[in-house]
Amino acid sequence: MQSKQYKIWTELDRQQLIAAIEQSKRKCGQVDWDEVAKCMPSRSRQQCKSYFMNIMKKDCDVKMVKYHTWTEQEVNMLLKCAEIEKKNWEAIQQNYFPGLNAHQIQAKHSYLLQQQAKAKERSVMLTRMSQTQSQETPQTANNSYDLASSQQLVLQLQSLLNAFSQ
Repeated sequence: MQSKQYKIWTELDRQQLIAAIEQSKRKCGQVDWDEVAKCMPSRSRQQCKSYFMNIMKKDCDVKMVKYHTWTEQEVNMLLKCAEIEKKNWEAIQQNYFPGLNAHQIQAKHSYLLQQQAKAKERSVMLTRMSQTQSQETPQTANNSYDLASSQQLVLQLQSLLNAFSQ
């Protein structure tokens, strides 16, 4: 049985890897590691990615996609900018969020709209549930069920859902 020999990364290999990474970046800033491996015939996709991420990344100037934690202020600004700029993600990126790419901004906006739709759907469902319960439950003097407290509970649940959806 023949064992595979480990091939040491030379300076030329490193330069080729950086050039391949720069060429194979997608519009959103992510690296297409399959394309990188095609430029490096003696290396696999996994070898290229692993070597770069674990060894070279900290020592070179290749810009990679950075994950961003959005603040509440940035979220509000994004929603307003999307209306003002009519969802021109390139303009929004250049004018308001230069540290991010247009794809990240568009993805966050889509996610926010989905969350808002889900929150609205939950709110409608809770309102319907409270209306159904108020119609089914007889209102008597001895009954501890009270419509006003039920409506307060629905409002509290709606505010909690809105808080969690953001």
